[in-house]
Amino acid sequence: MLKAENITFRYHRNQPYILENVSLRIADGEIVGLSGPSGRGKTTLAKILAGYLKPLSGTVTLDSMSLPSKGYNPIQLIFQHPELAINPRWRIRQVLGEVQSPKNDYLHRLSLDTAWLDRYPHELSGGELQRVAVARVLNENTRYFIADEMTAMLDAVTQAQIWDAVLEHARLHNMSILMISHDDALLEAICDRVVIV
Repeated sequence: MLKAENITFRYHRNQPYILENVSLRIADGEIVGLSGPSGRGKTTLAKILAGYLKPLSGTVTLDSMSLPSKGYNPIQLIFQHPELAINPRWRIRQVLGEVQSPKNDYLHRLSLDTAWLDRYPHELSGGELQRVAVARVLNENTRYFIADEMTAMLDAVTQAQIWDAVLEHARLHNMSILMISHDDALLEAICDRVVIV
């Protein structure tokens, strides 16, 4: 189980707390939605869960242990804008090959054209690049998948392709998902439960 307990955080000393004594638990294989108005700390919490930010107080544990500081993080976060998370100097083959073989089954499931493998990120559209970002983390080492408005900017067909692949992988590998979205209908369709902040 992934546990965040009594998380408190603010970016600057003179600013109000974005998160104050927030707790959240996600069991293996569970799909949890996180919804609420902008500015309530949803993305900040996602970054803390994935290890990008350190809380001022509180703990994040995975199976009652601290998150690993080295190696592949079993908690992977996918942002709305994939270009922020992909090295612009790497070809797509290298982006995928960093963690797994670029020949994995999800290239096909996500409609990734093999011709893209020798291109640079700026040569792909936003939807194409988001598929690459997702394919990169769909592997047996990812136990918790955090999707922060991951498909909000994409057309309905691309959204469906991405979520079909993610949910299939989650079922096969007992992967948990934390889905952050303002799309209540999508949350209700996909999630086991939805937390409102």
